[in-house]
Amino acid sequence: MKKISILLGLLIFGLGVRAQNAPEMLENVIGAVVTVAIYETEENMQPMGFRGVADKAYERILDLSDTKTSGSGFVIERNGKKYIITNAHVVENASAKSGALVVYSIDQTKYEVKVVGGDSFYDLAVLEFLSTPGPEITSIYFRAEEARLGEQVYALGNPLGEYPYTVTDGIISAKNRVRGGITGKFGFLQTTATVIWGNSGGPLVDAKGKVLGINSQIAFANRGGKQIWQPQINFALEAGICNRLVKDILENDGLVRRAWLGLEVAQQFDYDSYLAMYGEPWVKRDSLPILKNILPGSPATMALKGYIGASILKVNGVAVRNVQEVLGEFERVKPNSEVSLEVVKQGKKETIRFKSGELSVKNLEDIAKFVVAEHSKGTLTTDGEAVIFKYKQVEEEEETPKKKGNEIEQRERNLRYRGVMEEREQSEVPEEKIIAGGIETSSSSSIWRVDKMSDLGAIFRLSGMAGVFNLYVADEYGGDPEAIQINPSGSSQIFQVTLWY
Repeated sequence: MKKISILLGLLIFGLGVRAQNAPEMLENVIGAVVTVAIYETEENMQPMGFRGVADKAYERILDLSDTKTSGSGFVIERNGKKYIITNAHVVENASAKSGALVVYSIDQTKYEVKVVGGDSFYDLAVLEFLSTPGPEITSIYFRAEEARLGEQVYALGNPLGEYPYTVTDGIISAKNRVRGGITGKFGFLQTTATVIWGNSGGPLVDAKGKVLGINSQIAFANRGGKQIWQPQINFALEAGICNRLVKDILENDGLVRRAWLGLEVAQQFDYDSYLAMYGEPWVKRDSLPILKNILPGSPATMALKGYIGASILKVNGVAVRNVQEVLGEFERVKPNSEVSLEVVKQGKKETIRFKSGELSVKNLEDIAKFVVAEHSKGTLTTDGEAVIFKYKQVEEEEETPKKKGNEIEQRERNLRYRGVMEEREQSEVPEEKIIAGGIETSSSSSIWRVDKMSDLGAIFRLSGMAGVFNLYVADEYGGDPEAIQINPSGSSQIFQVTLWY
């Protein structure tokens, strides 16, 4: 009994020490947190301490009434220079105009900043101060050690754009979570530290004030056709991944270094009218991801030339079941390193090895041209500034007599939900300027603007997982942009998830 009392006493004492130290830790961290404010936006996104100091944060309300959007961020230091880390989705729509993108420090000093670079896939962006940051701005650091299950954590940010320097606490609920959606799919910590709109880009810190992750996503459950927020399920991109991405962005002209393979990997699903009544009408046609194409002149050209149509079993020894898992393993491949694929074709298993390249602007241009030529029967050119698209309408296969009535109506409703837009009536389209591309559904959209050919290649890499996506073109008369659908499957009865890597 005496031992139990001593143990309880030590436990209570330990919790008391942690509770007493938390405010002191937060006093040191809070000076590194900023509110990111966007005053001018573009229509489409761009393809990215001392004790008592905290009192300054709450002396008066931060007025963001004339901003278009806002989010959170935090300051780190690299090579003696301060940078701001935030989510890409916070700043993707920011205009390049002077004064469009600013941050507010703890004492509400306003600093104009610019985007150094970022990565839409991981939803991370790095910003740079355009003037010297004041002494009120401190720096915090990514933790080298991995987060531990059950570890106490704190989320800081500006929820709803109205409550800057809000602190919530919780624990690490799980690690290495994979998320759905187009961007931000891998490497998330799950935590009970509540975050909400506006918290995006803020830090998740440990009990010592080290950054464990970037608060990026919240969870919803679909109940009766309604999306219900789950406040105890929140996600932060892991610090180890963040640290690597920031290093690449600062050392590689604003870009994350990636391997270049030159593969088109896909998986098809058939439409099922019975399952459509329950909201999910697609059933697997391909039980495994399929090697659909090889981009000419890419690292995979010689090694995999005879394997188009093969099912992919493993990537670098790791079993894969779908295109998402193939993407996850490709993301682990370093540039200029060996990659192995175990495939099966006509019942014969083989392991093929080849050396990856490093993704470049030219590779992204090659992807853009390949996808347009292969899946829209169009061609891309450039006039030195704009990307010009000449597109010939591909006729949809005719409906068979049995595909009529309610079945067609339900399918069309579902396809609209998936982002499929009505086919254009004309059989041929003149040359038009591409201004944007991406995915648009009845509930959300992810549209990125196109300034150059490589932007389009990046958009295709992001959008292919959605199955059907759009190009937005403008004619020479300045009319409203028009959407041209690209459906890699070639049929509205087939949903194809596609990866170009």
